[in-house]
Amino acid sequence: MTQKCPGCKEEKSIEEFYEDRSRSSGTSYLCRICGAAARQKRRERNPPGDSSIQKWRQMANDAYAANRE
Repeated sequence: MTQKCPGCKEEKSIEEFYEDRSRSSGTSYLCRICGAAARQKRRERNPPGDSSIQKWRQMANDAYAANRE
């Protein structure tokens, strides 16, 4: 059985895709190679420790420390 990867536009064997039970096909939509490349790009755009939640926590801690009696 084969599936077409929209990333590389190639028809590949099902074994070249990760399992994803939330999808009707039972596999991820990107092949393993394209999925790894997409994850790497996402990591480069959003490095760990640079999340908005962490920035918010730091701002809240600073405000608490400044107003603590």
